[in-house]
Amino acid sequence: MNKKELILAAAAAAQLDKQDMTRAVEALLGEIAQAMRRGEQVHLTGFGVFETRLRQGYTANNPKTGALMQ
Repeated sequence: MNKKELILAAAAAAQLDKQDMTRAVEALLGEIAQAMRRGEQVHLTGFGVFETRLRQGYTANNPKTGALMQ
């Protein structure tokens, strides 16, 4: 399911029009992204946890050129 399909399904379930549901979904995702930028975790009980994590860098090959890159 992509974002457009989510909006259509949620709009039907909540009996809202597509424009209202689009604004609601965009606002929700925006708030989750803002919290994560501030380094906060977002806990949605019964759904999951959104958080950022630092990962160690690694060396990989560029599939187009074969060159090594970080």
